[in-house]
Amino acid sequence: MTAHPAPTRSRLPFWACVPLACLLMFAPYLGAAPVALIEPFLPKNPSQEVSSAVNILVSCLILAAALLIFGWVARRTLGRRLAEIGLRISRDAWWLFGLGWLLSSVALVGSQLLVGGLDLPHRQFQDVEGAGLAGSALAMVVLMKVFQAVAMQGIPEELLWRGWLMHCLAARPRAALAVSALTFGAMHWISRGGQQGPGEQFVYCLQAAGFAFLAGALALRLKSLWCAIGVHAGLHLTNLALAFTPLLYDGPTVWALQAALYTALGLALLAAWKGSRVEYTR
Repeated sequence: MTAHPAPTRSRLPFWACVPLACLLMFAPYLGAAPVALIEPFLPKNPSQEVSSAVNILVSCLILAAALLIFGWVARRTLGRRLAEIGLRISRDAWWLFGLGWLLSSVALVGSQLLVGGLDLPHRQFQDVEGAGLAGSALAMVVLMKVFQAVAMQGIPEELLWRGWLMHCLAARPRAALAVSALTFGAMHWISRGGQQGPGEQFVYCLQAAGFAFLAGALALRLKSLWCAIGVHAGLHLTNLALAFTPLLYDGPTVWALQAALYTALGLALLAAWKGSRVEYTR
């Protein structure tokens, strides 16, 4: 007979966990500090291949730091290992990641098609890294973007927000999801993604909150953090793929549509969910 762990209960009040999550979001970036040790040995004007390789190393160091820091925090606050808050390696991990990526793509591509098909107000996305490159330089940029999407952003941020923070309020999963998504979205007020003025900044935050909501809803429904990682990393990976297509619409209309599509998908997933706890077993 399989023994199940006792229900997760945070040793910190949830109101304290939320600001702690905001601080912890930046902590893994300290892991990239060792890169400064190799900078004196790099050429003054490194090639695209060398620059991309350094950025791949940075992504790996940030992931390693996140696993160490969040693992320690999970043990101290929840008495749980990382596997017990969602970061478990299983045979299902790959397709669950892929499903999250697919749903993220639906929202991203859908918004692009709506803007183009209905001729809605938009800007053309200009900052396409890798434009004009070919051969090994382009291949290294694509590889760098994949590492950044998965190792630097997808795994660390979902482990923190949909893994650790939601387990801090495990007995109230819907409230945990709402707080996690809204706080994560609010944190994007300091992000710079082409926003012009506070109104656009607000819509940009809604887009981040929308994909965070879908990530959490899918994780709850399928009991896997890998779904959430797929949604998050899939946003960046799909945008990378779209950079090689004519679908390069940008601006607040696009972000608002993405937020609406992400939220609608999340609500549809939660509509028939009868669960009563945050519990990731796959």
